[in-house]
Amino acid sequence: MNDLLRGRGISAAHVIALCALDARPGSSRADLARDMQVTPQAAGGIAEKLVERGLVTRTESGDGRSIELSLTESGRRLTDEVRPALERLRQDVLRLFRPEAAAFIDGAPRHLLNRL
Repeated sequence: MNDLLRGRGISAAHVIALCALDARPGSSRADLARDMQVTPQAAGGIAEKLVERGLVTRTESGDGRSIELSLTESGRRLTDEVRPALERLRQDVLRLFRPEAAAFIDGAPRHLLNRL
């Protein structure tokens, strides 16, 4: 996974943010923080880096008080490129468990992998 990310100049936190924004376009920084389970300040810093890289757009919402974050086309392509590697990593983690246990705990490794 690190090799995949290193070649693109992004971190695991950036990938988590991209996947979260892909799932919920128009998220606020607070939404992103909740989805990533980080502080709003951390989510804001991550979002800023993604905006600088042209992977995310930041627009004012209709109420003028909050900011909406969405993927750009480049951000969507990058998310689509890394998603198969995330799924392979999830499957590798699940192979460490007995099949019946893996089925039961699939949510826990998914949560851990989403935090990478």
